[in-house]
Amino acid sequence: MKIPPSPARVNTPLALLVMLTALLQCTGVYAEPERAVSVGVSPAYLIKTVAALCFVLLAIFLLSKLLRSVNAGGKLSNGPIKVLAGANVGSRERLVIVQAGDSQMLLGISPAGIVKLEKFDKPVVVSDEASGMTFKQQFGHLIRTQKS
Repeated sequence: MKIPPSPARVNTPLALLVMLTALLQCTGVYAEPERAVSVGVSPAYLIKTVAALCFVLLAIFLLSKLLRSVNAGGKLSNGPIKVLAGANVGSRERLVIVQAGDSQMLLGISPAGIVKLEKFDKPVVVSDEASGMTFKQQFGHLIRTQKS
């Protein structure tokens, strides 16, 4: 007496091939040549599609550059609150010095929230407009004073 094969013993690649052939015959892609459906794409349609895709990618790239330059250290913000300096303490924690009006504060930023760590009486970081120096120049001056 011969035992029929269980469903687990069915040749999986062969079953997939049979299902794919049936699917292609139903859609008309894999049919007899006289009954085959012609599905063509004109070159003009392809050019329009590729041009639209390039336009969308270019727009995304330009917007990301613009947003990066606007948020680069708050350099372009002329509002009453400015981020003057920042340092990463951990993978998701930061320390920042913020100027609000005439006062400067040291803030701790973490996923749990924002905590005011210190409020400075005297300005710790002089803003670029007041000193006339860029961040690179200020950092170089700080390094030189630390060495001597």
